[in-house]
Amino acid sequence: MIPAQTSQFALARIQPGRTRKILVAETHATCCTLYCLDGDLRLLWLAEWPLTADPCATIAGVEADVLTAVSVGGVTVRLDTATGRLLDCAAPVAAAS
Repeated sequence: MIPAQTSQFALARIQPGRTRKILVAETHATCCTLYCLDGDLRLLWLAEWPLTADPCATIAGVEADVLTAVSVGGVTVRLDTATGRLLDCAAPVAAAS
C-alpha cells in the first residue's frame, strides 16, 4: 500500500499527426486514475477501468490506437487511446510448477 503522503505518476505521450495527447496514470493512497489530456492539458477522457479493487500501476506502452496498462495485481488492461474505452483485459498467466 502506498503511504498517504506519496503520489506517483506514469506518463506517456501520443503524437498522431498534429494531435498531441498525454496519458496519465495518477496513483494516490486511496485511488488511481488513468486519464488523457490534450496538448492544452484539457481532459479528454477518464479510462474505463474494469478492476475496482485492482488499480492501475503503470502505463506499459502505446501501439497504434491501443494503450496497454498493468494493474497492481499484474492484470494487463488494453484501452482505446481515442476514447479510454476498455478493449480487453487479461490476468497474468501462472508459472508452471
